[in-house]
Amino acid sequence: MTAIEIRGMSFFHADDGRNPFVTLAFAEVYLPDLSMTLRKVGLTWSNDRGYVAHSPAVKRGDTIPVQWFHRSEFARELTVLLLDMYTRMGGTLPTPAEPPLERRTVPASFTLHEDDSTGLRRVLGVDAAAVEACNVAGL
Repeated sequence: MTAIEIRGMSFFHADDGRNPFVTLAFAEVYLPDLSMTLRKVGLTWSNDRGYVAHSPAVKRGDTIPVQWFHRSEFARELTVLLLDMYTRMGGTLPTPAEPPLERRTVPASFTLHEDDSTGLRRVLGVDAAAVEACNVAGL
């Protein structure tokens, strides 16, 4: 277990919804064993991964100074600490999305005028005598 101190956190309200995850906050994390401070460590949430502590973000094209695997022991421990601080500061936790609706195939229904039914019968290959028999039977 690594010693981790959360020195500060700020909520992030400018998430534009273009990413598959929601950025909740940025924190300043101090690692006393390394005498190192990490700024702008992100706390994110997504439906498939849940809460994740992301390494500090950099501008596109810049070198990434520090990074870690999001399922490592360090990342999981950091995520728990960040989430605890986020909730103690009054942050609202996102609600999981509804599961996708089950798709069902429903037969199409339509009505035809008497004069339009001949073309449909021809396309479907239905014999006119069979149609008359169904009409007489009340089907």
